[in-house]
Amino acid sequence: MKPSFCKMALLSGAALLTLTSPAYAYLDPGTGSIILQAVVGAVAALSVGFAAARQQIKAFFAKLFGKDKDPNSPEDE
Repeated sequence: MKPSFCKMALLSGAALLTLTSPAYAYLDPGTGSIILQAVVGAVAALSVGFAAARQQIKAFFAKLFGKDKDPNSPEDE
């Protein structure tokens, strides 16, 4: 009988966790600021991406329902 993939993954993960040795790593204060910059940059990039996607979705539905112009904008006459 073959063990399932989930069982093998759990056993492999448990073996890896028990067989590791300490790294004795050091994180200086500069590392924390780099991590913070990465997080802030990722949040900014995601917010810009979501805003652009929202604008495209709004434009698609406006075009779909025949509302190409913004009702608050002055009309050309």
